[in-house]
Amino acid sequence: MNILTTLAYEILSEHGYPVIQNEERDGSVQSLINLDSGTFRFELITGGKEHDFMLFLRMPEDIPELHRYAVMELITRINYRLAVGHFEMDLDDGEVRFVHRQLLEGNPPGAELLLTLMRVSLDVVDTWYPAMCRIVDDGLHPQAAIAEIDELSGYQGRYAGRYPSHRLN
Repeated sequence: MNILTTLAYEILSEHGYPVIQNEERDGSVQSLINLDSGTFRFELITGGKEHDFMLFLRMPEDIPELHRYAVMELITRINYRLAVGHFEMDLDDGEVRFVHRQLLEGNPPGAELLLTLMRVSLDVVDTWYPAMCRIVDDGLHPQAAIAEIDELSGYQGRYAGRYPSHRLN
């Protein structure tokens, strides 16, 4: 493990999440994280340089084929608002994940920066996954799903999450 995966391992462990280290993927750190809207698969993978990393949060359910284009529209509209990270969907199998890539030169990030990025990412998926569910479960139009989340979250600007998050406190 390098400094980033070690920090992620420690942060997740300290907050009571079961952590798996995958040596086959350069020591990536994986966990299941329970949030209000579901259980998300977390993974932090370091890049080619020691201080570069990708943080993935996979949604609890794949999107059924019938709803993929509506969810794709939703994801595009959400991504336009986000200050950090983005959602992406595999149109072949419907897997949706939130991705944050960080390219850092020089000094590695400290625990505080990594914890902040993890908190923001968890908050983004917990905010927006219910909109995806409303499209799949209830046939809601993407713009209507966004309007519901805006109302619930008190959207006031470009970033529609509820940061600072109560997660990983």
